[in-house]
Amino acid sequence: MPGIRHAASFMLLPALLLAACAQLPSAPGAAVTPATPEEALYACQMRGAAAEDQYYWPRRSLGIDGAIARAQVTDACMKTYRRTGMVPR
Repeated sequence: MPGIRHAASFMLLPALLLAACAQLPSAPGAAVTPATPEEALYACQMRGAAAEDQYYWPRRSLGIDGAIARAQVTDACMKTYRRTGMVPR
């Protein structure tokens, strides 16, 4: 069973990253332009925390995989902010 759980965690991680992947907004109001880089960092950190919560919710156990998901989502969000100047919702 640990092999199945491990495989499922690797299948969920790309899904979370794709869901949180930074893309240009298609609808008005789909992105927020923060006033400062500190606000952008905070917003991206909160997106990462939400991704980590989604990762842990069905398992109810902590592990390195959730922390990796959080870091990757936060980094992707900050890269988008640096590229476009907007934080995706």
